[in-house]
Amino acid sequence: MIKIEKIEGVPLESYDIEIVERKGLGHPDTICDLLAEKISYKLSKTYTNLTGRVLHHNIDKILLSAGKTEKRFGGGQFLKPIKIFVGDRATYFYGDIEIPVKKLVISSVNEWFKKNIRNLDIKNIETNILLSEGSEELTSIFETKKNLLPSNDTSVGIGYYPLTSLENITLQLEKFLNSNDFKKVHPYTGEDVKVMSLRDKNDLHITIAMPFISKYVKDEKHYFKLKDSVYKDIQKFLTKNWEKGKVKIIFNALDKEKAGLNGVYLTLSGTSAEDADSGEVGRGNRANGLISFMRPLGSEAVAGKNPVSHIGKIYNLFAFYLAEKIYKNFENLKEVYVYLLSKIGSPINKPQCIYIKVLTEKNLSKNFYQKINSLAQREFHNIDTFCKKIISGKISIK
Repeated sequence: MIKIEKIEGVPLESYDIEIVERKGLGHPDTICDLLAEKISYKLSKTYTNLTGRVLHHNIDKILLSAGKTEKRFGGGQFLKPIKIFVGDRATYFYGDIEIPVKKLVISSVNEWFKKNIRNLDIKNIETNILLSEGSEELTSIFETKKNLLPSNDTSVGIGYYPLTSLENITLQLEKFLNSNDFKKVHPYTGEDVKVMSLRDKNDLHITIAMPFISKYVKDEKHYFKLKDSVYKDIQKFLTKNWEKGKVKIIFNALDKEKAGLNGVYLTLSGTSAEDADSGEVGRGNRANGLISFMRPLGSEAVAGKNPVSHIGKIYNLFAFYLAEKIYKNFENLKEVYVYLLSKIGSPINKPQCIYIKVLTEKNLSKNFYQKINSLAQREFHNIDTFCKKIISGKISIK
């Protein structure tokens, strides 16, 4: 069933107030999401190489338990490691073929931290593997000889397009702060960036949290000197990329001069996961990399779910894709929202319901609805190609 509805109102861009958040690369929740994706990708690749197909797995139950550190200006040490708990389901055997699941998990975790958290030694990471074999009922889904597998859940995927100017600036700012170019200029900044953005009409209020690396900071005076340098570059970036109104920046809000270590945001590694904040898959950014509080938000954790049958992954990514496709193929649309409802056991290209909402000032003809209907059907007909792009890593969470 495909239902297409024209909705009344004004686009989010026209609201007086809008709030958007992005948890950056080194945030504990984002770490869990990206680890889950990394493990699922490596498992999918290994399963395909060894058996010719992606086997049952869901790596969407990762928990990060913060470690413990002792920090000082100029350095410090780990007292307890960061603990990563990798849970849910994976396939360990396919006939006589044994899949090196545990080895793959550990190598995935170590590779990810080495690449992304540059000041964290993997000796301070403890990986605990709690993956069990899947249930017979769900595992049997993967035994079908058909190209498209049945949905392994009844769930809803939600997507929208286009992004507002606030959503765009929030996404761009975090990527700027964690870019290679920025880290070369400011190597003393960590990856655990969190951006909370408020648009009040045309004025931008940005709150940023980003730790500094203790080994680079000589003393309190040096910290605030470095912070001022970073603040100026943030200000330049926002002034250049936000032309709608005024810009107000709050950077490391808890900092307090003349309070010593208690008044500065220092870490050994660049992430609060070392001693302050734990993390979990699904608590952070949605599939498009944002937490947009004025938009519909799905409840599914996208990261780590298998890319061939788990609707929690496929439909959430596909909903954003389909919304963008509709917006770019039809004129005079202000916003597009897509809701996809699956039915467990039904092929993934046959959803129970496709609900598309379009915001436009124009009167829509019957032909317009028919064209959107045809586009949606065509895209679902080719959803196997979309899944292959997920498997290859060409499509993923932002």
